Amino acid sequence: MKVVVLIFLVLLGFYSCSFEQKPQVILPKEKMTQLMSEVFVVEMYYQKKYAAPLVYHGALDSAWDKTFQKHHVTSADYNRSFDFYSQDYEVFKEMNLEIIQRYNESLLKQ
Repeated sequence: MKVVVLIFLVLLGFYSCSFEQKPQVILPKEKMTQLMSEVFVVEMYYQKKYAAPLVYHGALDSAWDKTFQKHHVTSADYNRSFDFYSQDYEVFKEMNLEIIQRYNESLLKQ
């Protein structure tokens, strides 16, 4: 009887290991760059308007949520992707330089 229970538990263990975990979502680099750009502009707005992070923290979170909804991503997807790209200094630097370039170009158009 103990052998049957042991075999059952081993088979149950193999069966449960056969389920694949859903892969973590990493946003494509171009989409992430666009999203980071919008998030940074929102942050700049609230920093300029209120100056004190404790004052605008709730409003900033709400604005971020709207930005994420617009792009059909979650804040967890954004944070996970941000962490992923920030691990590679050269790629992250390139993304940030592109954001700065886009922002400067938008200022020139005004």
